[in-house]
Amino acid sequence: MTTMTGKLRTTGKKVLVRVLKEAEKTEGGLFRPDKARKELHYGPIAAVGDEISPEDILQEGRMVIWPDYASHAFEWDGVKYAAVHRDDVQGVLLEN
Repeated sequence: MTTMTGKLRTTGKKVLVRVLKEAEKTEGGLFRPDKARKELHYGPIAAVGDEISPEDILQEGRMVIWPDYASHAFEWDGVKYAAVHRDDVQGVLLEN
């Protein structure tokens, strides 16, 4: 496998999100089935496309969630990322 290195950028109305590993157990100690772990993903935005305005809610560092079917996953410098279209982001964690 070839190792790709360098700075990542994206184009258009997409965001690149660093995929965080899903917990196999809930806080109560119950194991979650594979299907439940694959339905939604979450992670911090690593890069935003050039068609996303600086005033947009989607900005680098913000935590977002998106459905499994709506992304293209890949690995860069040993880190898992997902390319997600702006319209497929289901939620953004905003600071209180």
